[in-house]
Amino acid sequence: MPRSRSQGTPATRSIDLGADLEGEARDVAADHAQLALKARAEGKRIAILSGGELTVTVRGNGRGGPNQEYALALAGPAEGHARHFGAGRAIPTAPTAAPAARPIRPAR
Repeated sequence: MPRSRSQGTPATRSIDLGADLEGEARDVAADHAQLALKARAEGKRIAILSGGELTVTVRGNGRGGPNQEYALALAGPAEGHARHFGAGRAIPTAPTAAPAARPIRPAR
């Protein structure tokens, strides 16, 4: 997992993972989910900030892009315990009728 820089008070800590993340979107989402769940188990509230160029390996007739893959992969382990905001390039790299991300229920 990438090294992080932390800022803020313990109640509102941000974790900046940098702007150069690379890798499969689902793997990065799993790492982020683990950070979020660990913080929750410790009673902490955090914001995870990161950027970079994530990729998706399309299998079969799959469609979608890295933002969609990231959001769906994050939703599994962090369902109900995390909020996600994602943004990407305006250049369509994987045309799909599906939205770029699916809403995750508000954190409790």
